[in-house]
Amino acid sequence: MKSQDSTETTILYAITCISQLESGLNYVIKNTSDDNDTKEVLIIIKELAKVKADMLERKLIKITTVAA
Repeated sequence: MKSQDSTETTILYAITCISQLESGLNYVIKNTSDDNDTKEVLIIIKELAKVKADMLERKLIKITTVAA
């Protein structure tokens, strides 16, 4: 059970970090005056972060459901 708790904690930590990255990127995208290419790259990175966070959330739900 300790291993599962550790896994859940690690996944929650990863989700939090990725969400903070996504928020930071939103701020930079909104406030940058760089050219469109720079914004496009930032938007792609933000979307990738969102996909990864969603994937981790699904994994966490699966782990906690199996444990219940």
